[in-house]
Amino acid sequence: LPDTLRIIVTERKPFCMLERINGMLEVSDDGVVLAYYEGKEYRWLPILRGLSQVPISKGQPERIRDPLFRQGVELLRHAGDELGAEIINIDLNQAKITTRDSIVIELGDFSVVAEKMISLRALLAGDERVKMGGIDLRIPTQPIVMPKSNT
Repeated sequence: LPDTLRIIVTERKPFCMLERINGMLEVSDDGVVLAYYEGKEYRWLPILRGLSQVPISKGQPERIRDPLFRQGVELLRHAGDELGAEIINIDLNQAKITTRDSIVIELGDFSVVAEKMISLRALLAGDERVKMGGIDLRIPTQPIVMPKSNT
């Protein structure tokens, strides 16, 4: 009809932070930049590191299209809410995760990420978590747990 106005609203929620040289981008899971934070003040969400050169233009709706970003999002989706809340950052270049309690998880790459998140979830749920310094999940069916160093 000629006198009908149709409006489509797409609600986006903050999903992660993307580290930049001078601040952080708050990004939805489909890569839309929702906010830019300069300095150290930003919302607590998992931080994706390794894409610091992502260009943005103020006042323009920007979308992150880098394949590494997509891999980070996929990992967080497979982690789910509970495990995702344990993740402080994901180094996209080195395929490493750091948890809130400073456990470093070596993924090797972003292949079989669903299996790696299942293994990680099981390992972090155990009583030995407080003794863990690192976890090698390059082979998710054969994880290697490294103890915390006493330094």
